[in-house]
Amino acid sequence: MLRKPEWTGFAWKHRLTETPLFTTHEVPAGTSTANFMSGAAFGLHFLGEHTWSVDVRYMHISNAGLIAPNPGINTVQGGLGLGSFLERSSGWRGLFEYFGTSPNGPRQV
Repeated sequence: MLRKPEWTGFAWKHRLTETPLFTTHEVPAGTSTANFMSGAAFGLHFLGEHTWSVDVRYMHISNAGLIAPNPGINTVQGGLGLGSFLERSSGWRGLFEYFGTSPNGPRQV
């Protein structure tokens, strides 16, 4: 069964990403519809009754020099969030029980 954990304090969060990006128009204009998007983010989760999070993100879009020109786009973003963590008390079986299913198929009644 899933339950809210008894955590308090804070936890670091971080992320590194690299993914292809396909668009219906050229990004940036005059370049390509096929690009790559790289990024990094770091921030904090403030744990308690509700979980607040704050982070800073950097994102870069370019065609990796496959087509000239390759000016790229760079952005810095900030984020603020409100959420909740749930703790699994009995592994994946607890998750399936929470949603009324079984890892072996639907529950027999």
